[in-house]
Amino acid sequence: MRRIMILLVLGLVPGLFWGCRKSGPPKPEETAKEVKTADPETAPYVAGKRNKVYHARGCPYAANLSSAVGFASVLEAEASGRIPCEFCSPRASNK
Repeated sequence: MRRIMILLVLGLVPGLFWGCRKSGPPKPEETAKEVKTADPETAPYVAGKRNKVYHARGCPYAANLSSAVGFASVLEAEASGRIPCEFCSPRASNK
């Protein structure tokens, strides 16, 4: 009897808390600010449309982006909610 009560509690209690949430955590594109973007073919900094990492133009990872978004400066890229690539260090190349 005790095992049945424990199983019922474990099955019902999480549903009470998790069922209240409409959806999971906000997606990066929902929290990112609207920033003016540049032409991805000529912009010095690029990121994937749905990626949170931005790259310098010559980064090998930038060549693999399927739907690229361009930025004229590091500040614009970071204002959109993106972080710099650890491989190409676009912040260091901006100095």
